[in-house]
Amino acid sequence: IENGKSPMNIFTDAPTKFEIEYGKDYEPANYGNSYTKGNISLKTALAKSSNVVAVKTALDTGLQSVANKAKEFGFDKIEAYPS
Repeated sequence: IENGKSPMNIFTDAPTKFEIEYGKDYEPANYGNSYTKGNISLKTALAKSSNVVAVKTALDTGLQSVANKAKEFGFDKIEAYPS
């Protein structure tokens, strides 16, 4: 929300491969490999623990920004990496 995202932003919840750095790929999976395989709001995706949407949002926001926010909430040893 601080970076312009809205809970009503729409994403696709489907298997996705992200190139994160230096040609390395990251392919998050949802629990039980369950996907809606369609459009889903950010609010619903986070409520249903859609890892694909969470990673897409983190990459759009900036991994370092997400790591910094986690540190503000008291999490230790947070790396700017989408896992």
